[in-house]
Amino acid sequence: MSKNVVVSATMNYTPGPYSVVARQDKTFYIVADSPRGQIELATVHREAEYQAVLPANENAALFAAAPDMLEALKLSAEVFRAKGWDKGLDAVGMTIIEAAIAKAEGR
Repeated sequence: MSKNVVVSATMNYTPGPYSVVARQDKTFYIVADSPRGQIELATVHREAEYQAVLPANENAALFAAAPDMLEALKLSAEVFRAKGWDKGLDAVGMTIIEAAIAKAEGR
């Protein structure tokens, strides 16, 4: 298995929204809009023999939703703090949210 490597302590990624583009070769591309058109960010290959266990279209959709989910988690963390849900027994949810944000930011 490969080891996770943190490239930068500062979060720097192509801003969303991302979308999924299916090509005729049954490959899915994660793309983002830019002033010059769409930028391909990632490729999700569909291998016929693995399709049942590695659903490429579902994986691509999950990747494309990542920027939106990160923003939703950050907003949720703010709400948890404002409501005081980041302490005591309620802190379990906050711990999960913070771990997911840290993972998305490469920390």
